[in-house]
Amino acid sequence: MVASAEGTGGGWQLARPAEAITLLDAYVAVEQGVVVLPTHAHPPNQSCLIGRHLQALLEKEFTSAQRALEESLSQTSIADLLRGILGHDRALTVS
Repeated sequence: MVASAEGTGGGWQLARPAEAITLLDAYVAVEQGVVVLPTHAHPPNQSCLIGRHLQALLEKEFTSAQRALEESLSQTSIADLLRGILGHDRALTVS
């Protein structure tokens, strides 16, 4: 997503147009493998009515929430963020 150059005039720049990079791209690059909504860290007690069923139900809900998050992030580009920042800044300087 980014390219860097050393030396005078160097620095970081986007490797693709800002319109072509979504927040999902950035999220996947930074958070790959991180579970946003983790389930229970230990196996539930199978003799517990709630414990033996809750994990599967929560996993279904958390998977749905993860998909919704990713879909939302895929709808916003870096260029969209920049437009929002500039618009917000203009609004503050006019007030």
